[in-house]
Amino acid sequence: MIISGRERGSIGKWFEGIPINLMAEHGGWFFPKGEKEWRSGAHSSTEWKQEIRPVLERFVLRTPGSFIEEKDFSLVWHYRKSDPEQGVIRASELKNSLMSLTQNLNIGILEGNMIIEIKDTGISKGQGCRFWVSRDQYDFILAAGDDLTDEDMFGVLDENAVTVKVGYDFSRAKFNVANYKDIRGILSRLIESKKK
Repeated sequence: MIISGRERGSIGKWFEGIPINLMAEHGGWFFPKGEKEWRSGAHSSTEWKQEIRPVLERFVLRTPGSFIEEKDFSLVWHYRKSDPEQGVIRASELKNSLMSLTQNLNIGILEGNMIIEIKDTGISKGQGCRFWVSRDQYDFILAAGDDLTDEDMFGVLDENAVTVKVGYDFSRAKFNVANYKDIRGILSRLIESKKK
């Protein structure tokens, strides 16, 4: 099972032909193993985008190197290609500007790795994880992630799940590793032990 905040087109290409369950856009889309099409996990309006997009566009104009990514259920302001100091300042300003606009809407503001994402609060990796876990009995669950959005996933898994935060930030996960290379090492050891 791959749970990602990325849009479904990219996830579908990256894992095409691999018999695995996929979830894209934080649970907005599901691609169950063995099926031929993505299914929507969201049942909400995206009319709020019309109100939020102009705000993001103003911040793109004020922050060279930043850009907007539009997903089916969210808008994302990226600033990883901007001047690092200016990007952090603008991200804080944008978040403050969005707080007043989103108070009466059912949308949330997520800070990620050099991004600000605005999405429906009913869509989350936690909700998606809960959906998959409820469909079957699993003898082992390992959940790993490096983003703030992964905390929702860590929070819904039961105490028997092995949860791993990539990085040493505060987390709901039980364990931490330094980087993605450590996760690859863990997965490689699991594959080797399964072969024995």
